[in-house]
Formats: sequence, structure tokens, C-alpha cells
Amino acid sequence: MKNRFLFFSTIGELFLLAVSVFILKKFQQMPDFYIDSLGIYTSVLVGVLVFLLGFYISKVFLFAKRIDQVLYINVFKQASILEMFYISVLSAFSEEMFFRGLMQEFLGIYAASIFFGILHTPEISIKGLFYAIYISFIGFILGVLYTQQSSILAPMIAHFIINFLGIIHLTLYNKFLKGKD
Repeated sequence: MKNRFLFFSTIGELFLLAVSVFILKKFQQMPDFYIDSLGIYTSVLVGVLVFLLGFYISKVFLFAKRIDQVLYINVFKQASILEMFYISVLSAFSEEMFFRGLMQEFLGIYAASIFFGILHTPEISIKGLFYAIYISFIGFILGVLYTQQSSILAPMIAHFIINFLGIIHLTLYNKFLKGKD
């Protein structure tokens, strides 16, 4: 990995996953990984719809445009498509184990969603506050999906799609803007 952020992000995500699995095995049971085909389709649909909502929000609201630019410049500008896929899979898997499998089971959907939003906020500002609220809403949707499907794979699939499509969009959009200069 050429990008230091991706390297350290990998370390952080693996640590989050290890802590989640350790606590779940020691104090609770691991979440169910079984999902039927309808659950897969539902998860894919939720992921695409949330991505489209984010796409719309990033075009309409200034706070999202600014944060998208920061993410692209600092994180994904140098990433290959394989690295984008890898970080999307890893973050979806580890974060859903932590936020839905662990936190939601212990603290409930609202607390897990708010914590999800806070930890995804890249800057402390008014824009960051709006972003945290938006990401908390996404966390709530993922939490509902987890509860409705009774499978940790459901929010993992949706989370992966949101991340991967979002990263691809950021990359293609910024490359398109560069080509217009």
C-alpha cells in the first residue's frame, strides 16, 4: 500500500475486529452470519439507496462537498481499485462487527448509531456536526437492517456497497474535475 492512511486504517480496522470478536466470544455470542437470498437482495438495495442519498447530499450540501474533498485528497487519491475494494470490505466487516454485533447488542441501536456517526466525523466543526448526524442516520439504517435480517452479514453487505460506490464516485468525480482544468 502506497498510502500511509490505508496502512494505518488497516491496522485500526483489524484491531477493532479483534477486540469485537474477543469481547463477543468472552461475554456474549457471535452474531449470526447466515443470510438468505432475499436478505442479500435487501442489503444490496439498501446499500445502493444509501449511496444514492449520499450522492445527492454531497451535491446539494456544502458540508458534504468539503468533507468528500478532504477524504479524496487525504485518503483515496493514490489508492488502486484493489486497495479501494480491500478497504471497503475490511471496514464494512470490522465496523459492523463492532457497531452492530457488539455495541448495538450492549447499548442499543440509537447509541450505536450516534457513536458510529461521531467516529466517522473527519473534522470538528459545524460541517463536521452535520456530517456526524448524517452518518449517524446511516448507522441507524444499518442497525435496522441488522435487526430486521437477524444477520450481521446484512449490514456488512450494505456497508461495503456504500463504501465502495462512494470511493469509486469520489475518485472518478475528482479525476473528471482534473480533466476539465
